[in-house]
Formats: sequence, C-alpha cells, structure tokens
Amino acid sequence: MAATSLKAVLVKHKPEKGNDGVIKRLLHSLVGGFELPRSKKTIHASELTKQEVEFCPRKYILLDEYDVKEKTAHIDTAQEITYAEGRMKQALFNEVWLRDRMWGGWRCRACKKAVEFDSYAGAMAKLNTSKDHTCILEYVEMRCTDPVAGHSGGIDALVRTREGEKLRLVECKIMGTDQFKGLKGPLGEHKARTQLYLRTLAKSTQPWAKQVSTEEASVLYMMRGHGMKDENGDMSPFKEYTVRRDHKGVAEYVARAHAVTLARREPERGAPCGVCKTMMTPQAQACPVAKQCFGSKHPATITWMRDGKPAHTLPSIEWIADGSQVLPRQD
Repeated sequence: MAATSLKAVLVKHKPEKGNDGVIKRLLHSLVGGFELPRSKKTIHASELTKQEVEFCPRKYILLDEYDVKEKTAHIDTAQEITYAEGRMKQALFNEVWLRDRMWGGWRCRACKKAVEFDSYAGAMAKLNTSKDHTCILEYVEMRCTDPVAGHSGGIDALVRTREGEKLRLVECKIMGTDQFKGLKGPLGEHKARTQLYLRTLAKSTQPWAKQVSTEEASVLYMMRGHGMKDENGDMSPFKEYTVRRDHKGVAEYVARAHAVTLARREPERGAPCGVCKTMMTPQAQACPVAKQCFGSKHPATITWMRDGKPAHTLPSIEWIADGSQVLPRQD
C-alpha cells in the first residue's frame, strides 16, 4: 500500500502552533494510501458472497481477455488503523490466545522456514532443529479449493476443541461496539461464506481437509474494546454462532464460480453471462469491461443454475454450469 504524500496531508491537516499536531500529521502522511485491487485470477470465496457487489462471471473472463486495470481503492488513515487493529486481533487469536489448539500453516518470521499443516507444537518441533536459531512462528491461513468449481478461500482458523475430534473451522470478524451490541446471529454474508467454506472442504481433495469437520463451524465476532455482559452475566468481547453446512444455500455461489472456471479451462465453450441488464446500472457504470461486455464480440454462451433452473434463457446460451457438472442447454 502506497502512503499519501506528506505535502498532500499538510495541505489538509494544516500545521498548528509550533510543534502541536506534528505526530498526528506524520501519522496521516504515513498511514493509509492506495490499495491495488485483488487479482481476479483467483476466484475468492469472499468475492462470491460479497453483498454490496454482485459476483459477475462475465467480468472475470473479460478481464482475462483484455489488458484493463481495475481502479485502486483509497484507504484513508482511519480505515487503515481499523484494518490494522483487526489484523492484530486475528494474530492474537491464532498465535497467542488459542495457539496451543490451533492447526494450520506456520512460518518463522525470521528465517522464513515453514510447515504446511500442523499444530503449533508440531511445527515448532519440525522447525527448531538448529541450536543457533529459535524460530518465532506466525500463523498462515489454509486455503481450501473446490476441484470442479475452482473457487478457493482462506480459513481464519482451525481449532482442536477436544482431543480425538475433528478440527473446527472458525470464521473471525472484528466489530464495533454498536454493531456488536445489536448482534443476534451471524450476518448473512458471514453465514453464507462459512457455509461455502464447509461445502468446499467437503468437496476438496486436499489431504489436510479430511481432518476438518464439514458438518458445522463457528462464526466468532470480537468486539473492539472491553466487551459487554453476555447471557451468563460475564463481561465478554466475544459472540459465537454455529453455522451448519447447507449445500443448497450456497449452490448458486458455487455455480457462478463454475461458470468462470468452465470458460477458463475450456475457452471453446465461449463466455459466461453477466449480471447487469444495461450499461446504466451502478455496477456496470463502475465496471472496467462494461464496454466489452455489452459489445457483440463475446456472445454469452454459458449460464449457471439458480434455484434449480438456468439463470438466463438467452438464445445464445449453450451450456449450464451447476457447480459439479456441465449441462447442455435444455429447451
């Protein structure tokens, strides 16, 4: 992330008398800036389940085809501080609070030697083989991948809650006081993403995935600040909700990812449909390939299943992706 220039910040945050505010101005000059968009080469589970922007398979294929850059996002100082607090709390959760129950990847902060998948104790035993160096380990998220649909996701934590049981997937979220106080259950996007992770793990061929329970997982909310009284009258900064696997509930997310993967693996089948009806929709207005999308060069030949039916009925449709197989058009 590139920081904004000191000159630009000084214009906005005018110097106060003497040295008053000098540290504040330095912080505003060095914290925040511009963040490059995440590569679309990977189909991220978080992009599939994002609620503010509908996932568009057509956009991914057109970005593959054309050398078009997506806009960078401006991250101001307050936002970056908020994100940093979240990253630090996640690190505490993985590497301090539940370290001895945590499974995943581990990497030494100094020498960069790594273990792909193990407990903290197991990783320490494997990596600390030299008398001249003691590794200080950081947690590395495991990524699960659907071998057919092609999407993947980084899992916040895998926790051994009881000996002899499978690992429990935990999706962690940091939340402000007001939102935390009103929370009665997992937010829709977080529930859907966790269910998508459970389905992906159930379908995954990765060896480590077999050690993780795919029946249910936890969405854990951590409040910024001291906490509040829970149902037992104890002060707690945590709220936890169990989410059960629901293949039907995430079927369309998987099918949309499959439409992208199908077009990439077998380009002769053509391009997927999009999600915008016209170029005047807000999402189309912000899309870097809207012009190519609504042109005639890339007819939409692939759609996906939605509630048991093809999502589109255009005459050009030839193929239907349903997340596990490719179906021919059914008239």
